[in-house]
Amino acid sequence: MIKTVKQACTFNPVIKDYRMAEGIENLADLIADNGDGRDFFARNFVTHGMEQLFKEGMLRLSGKSDQAVFELTQAMGGGKTHMMVALGLLARHPHLRPEVLPVLISAEK
Repeated sequence: MIKTVKQACTFNPVIKDYRMAEGIENLADLIADNGDGRDFFARNFVTHGMEQLFKEGMLRLSGKSDQAVFELTQAMGGGKTHMMVALGLLARHPHLRPEVLPVLISAEK
């Protein structure tokens, strides 16, 4: 028999907390440099699309690419701010790159 999602997954306890404001990423936290980013990446999964943005963004920041504009085309609620926060954390905190990025991207810095 196929398991249900509830049977197959272990949910993070935070989903039972109705104070969802804590789960919404805020660009002001990045600008204020609240934390070193480890908490952010501990509670988030890096998707293939995020890896692509990180690769291109890191190449641009290291002067190895002329690509200066990245169009994030997700619909409302699709993770655009989330991706900007993640890229900003990787740019600001180099110690995170080997922990978060695949080896090839991390080596291209």
